[in-house]
Amino acid sequence: MLGTLPGALVALLAHCGWLDEQVALALFVPSFVGLNAMHMAATWSRVYLAPGFAAERPIERVAVPFALGAFALTYEALGGAVVLFGVQYYLSLHHGAMQNYGMLRASRRARGIEVGALGARLDQAACLLPLIAALTYRAREVCAEYDAAPIAVPPAELVVALTAAAALAVAAFVARDAADLVRGAPVDALGTAVVLVLTGTWVALLVAVEHPAIPFFALASGHYVQYLWAVGRAERARPHALGLIPERLRAHVHPGRSRLGHLVFLATLGALGISATTLIVLALRATASALALRPDGAMPLAPWGAAMLAVNVHHYWLDHRIWRSAPRAAGARGRGEG
Repeated sequence: MLGTLPGALVALLAHCGWLDEQVALALFVPSFVGLNAMHMAATWSRVYLAPGFAAERPIERVAVPFALGAFALTYEALGGAVVLFGVQYYLSLHHGAMQNYGMLRASRRARGIEVGALGARLDQAACLLPLIAALTYRAREVCAEYDAAPIAVPPAELVVALTAAAALAVAAFVARDAADLVRGAPVDALGTAVVLVLTGTWVALLVAVEHPAIPFFALASGHYVQYLWAVGRAERARPHALGLIPERLRAHVHPGRSRLGHLVFLATLGALGISATTLIVLALRATASALALRPDGAMPLAPWGAAMLAVNVHHYWLDHRIWRSAPRAAGARGRGEG
């Protein structure tokens, strides 16, 4: 919950004119470059460095994510960056909202609170719909482009329908918790705060801050901190985590042995992944240009930015799938927070 505050504060100061926008963007650099690469690497290490985890479901954990990444890289080389940016614009918010939902569900389980299948769907709707409604409103009324790339503008009727659905979901969520409180049933205060405070803060940033990038960097900075905390906590409970790397190195980078070493390892792994993907971007662009397949008016996206875009698409799918079940080596199966 607290991980969102620094980014939200920077966005608020920039919006009010108390902080220069360029200074605000510079303050976000460590998160949208460094923390982003680390949070991607946290997923990679969990999947590809855990014995048997990738082999357990090779289609959804290897074939599909790499195919999505390859498609994004190829399509960008052919001049499709504008479309890919628009897709990422929506997927990133869905991804963050579902992580908030995972936090809420984990908090409820930790307190032994069961809401049933219908209650879980209400929790999900209360986390997801307000952000998607705010995003559609933003794309239509506040800022219809990101980094000079146009965002798909939804019809007004869809914006109104999503806003109404979001309001109903939050009202039903609050009414349920209030009813539980009145009859003396246990109420998860942290889960309620995820919906009312965390989701509310994200919605406010999307609606109020006109700058095309600042609210997304603010939201993303909180998302990265949440993710690194959650994965680090999960990996500390698994002695066999990172089991495919040598024991001598694992002794220094396992999150249960050295949290700082683990973060350094993730930063190194993330940097290597982005660097390698950047080289692929350059090779694909050069090939497309040589074959006259890359249009002259293609969006001038930095090669590392294109690489990050492809890695993001890979990550959205992979992260969405891996949290649905625990590794077989951990001796646990079943639904996860995702």
